[in-house]
Amino acid sequence: MFRTDTGNFNRFLTSLGLLMLLGALLLPYFYFGDTDTLRIPVNELKDLTPVAREALETRQQRNRDLEVWVLVIAGALAISGVAALWFGGRRLRTAQKKEDAAIDRKAKRDDVEIQQMSQSEVDERRDEEARESVQEEERGQPEARARAPEAAPLQARPAGSAARLRDSRQAIERVENAAREVLEHSDFSSYEFLYEVKTIRGRQQVRLDGLFSAKKAGDQDVLLELKVIRQSRSIRMRVRNFADSLLALLTRYRGMINRGAVGWLVIVMPEEAEPLEIEERRRLEDHFNASLIDLGKATILRESEIPELGERFVQLFEDQAK
Repeated sequence: MFRTDTGNFNRFLTSLGLLMLLGALLLPYFYFGDTDTLRIPVNELKDLTPVAREALETRQQRNRDLEVWVLVIAGALAISGVAALWFGGRRLRTAQKKEDAAIDRKAKRDDVEIQQMSQSEVDERRDEEARESVQEEERGQPEARARAPEAAPLQARPAGSAARLRDSRQAIERVENAAREVLEHSDFSSYEFLYEVKTIRGRQQVRLDGLFSAKKAGDQDVLLELKVIRQSRSIRMRVRNFADSLLALLTRYRGMINRGAVGWLVIVMPEEAEPLEIEERRRLEDHFNASLIDLGKATILRESEIPELGERFVQLFEDQAK
């Protein structure tokens, strides 16, 4: 059965075309089929009174004149009906192709499931990011690295290193919760926001800090990669690492879910972090964008600017797409 998920306008056009064609057939049929009473023989017409004969002749003449207009109107209805059917059918065919393509894309994604990450998975990811952050801080402090080699277990490290790990973990959790609260309550016209999810196909998994799923078929999804950096010099040192990590994430996601995607790298500096000038932030954002080779955007902001995340997303991805 031919079905298509189109608007009422396409169905209205095809229905109107059919009605016009039906009218083009019925109008002449009923008109010409209703004039037999006026076909009076001439000899009978002469027997009528002058008044009656004049009235019948006038009526016959009037109906004879209307025959041309009936044929013209029927022809116009037929032409308009064919045009409406052709135009409506063409639009329906285009809509059907789009729906078939959407069904094919959905069929390809049927074996891909998007799930919410468990709390243990979230904690594991946060712990890993906290360790990486502390390691970067120690690499920038040779004397700290000499006192606490990276190969040593956490218990063997000095109390300062454990304190940095704890502070980094707390900052990551605080920033991520604030970002989640802001983005979940933001209004995105073209995207549905999902936080801390994973895409699963078979044994493959892709874990995402956030996913902006495009509502319109054919549009690209946006993958959120959130990083918390407590030292500005760590941002400069990790430009290439962050960009490569996001590009690898995009490649895995695209290959798994069979749809386009771009990345959004958000780097947040907690309030206790050393300040970074606006000009330097913009320069680093440009550096990140160049490293992402048009496959993503970067945003650097302080923790106090997290409430602006929704507006930043709209400016970067929704406004530019219009």
